[in-house]
Amino acid sequence: MDTILTSAQGALDTLLNMPAILLYALALNVVGWVLKRTPLNNRYIPHAIIGLSAIGMPFLLSGTPPGEISPAVAYPVLADWLRRVSIGLVIGFLAWGAHATILKHLEQKFPGLNGDSQS
Repeated sequence: MDTILTSAQGALDTLLNMPAILLYALALNVVGWVLKRTPLNNRYIPHAIIGLSAIGMPFLLSGTPPGEISPAVAYPVLADWLRRVSIGLVIGFLAWGAHATILKHLEQKFPGLNGDSQS
């Protein structure tokens, strides 16, 4: 029992020490895994993951200080917001790619993950 608690504590410490963007990508994978078990058509899951990431990323990333944006930019606030949304799109795409490849292999190795019962 002590080794189980030690392992759980180690896993929790690992999660707490991850960079926020990596943790966000892992959370997006969990959302994709949950969506896969809903009546939602699987072909819409990539759209949902990438869209959710693009919507959420501006709230996670700090904005660029106004002094660091080029004076040639006509709308610096909009440019900074678009930069953060673009980063969210890329993170969402990478999270979906990981979901589509890595989790697919895990589900083949551990059939219980994909909702199949072994009874």
